Amino acid sequence: GAYDLRYFMDSGLWLPTMLIPHYLKCTGDFGVLLETVGYKLLKDWDPEKRGGRVEDSAKKSTVLDHLIENVDHCVANRDPRTGMVNIRDGDWNDAIGLIQNSSMALEQLYMALDRMVELHSHLPASVSGSRAGRRLAKKVPRYVKLMDELHEVFMRHCVQVSSDGRIRIIHGYTREGRTVGGFWDS
Repeated sequence: GAYDLRYFMDSGLWLPTMLIPHYLKCTGDFGVLLETVGYKLLKDWDPEKRGGRVEDSAKKSTVLDHLIENVDHCVANRDPRTGMVNIRDGDWNDAIGLIQNSSMALEQLYMALDRMVELHSHLPASVSGSRAGRRLAKKVPRYVKLMDELHEVFMRHCVQVSSDGRIRIIHGYTREGRTVGGFWDS
């Protein structure tokens, strides 16, 4: 089938923030976290055409491992200058098109970290004792620390206060470092 091969950084964050928490709350089926699922492999990538072939990969891991990898991938793609998330080809509001670092993706990463910490606290023994459950347990302290760090990044880079005291949350920053959605956009 056809695949959208654009590199939307927020795509993997919908699983830990929305889909899996909603599923678990509705069903109580924590066993789904230990189900083994596969990956897709991108072959013959052409950066000019932004295309290639998608095939099934031989790699497989649990749903919980996928959640961890999605969150960690987003953490690894933070802008070293600002700490914000580099959204690559866009986020859900990519009509803006100018943004490299998105306040929405930063907030979504914060939410994903929070959901992963919360998920860990509710895991039944059958999941918490699994390899993936132990992997998550090791990451929880780091995720909590990252949440504090992301809060500071948000307050420093995403909140603007005008001279008359009005507050605005910016959309993000362009590659050149200009704000989008702020009081002083040029």
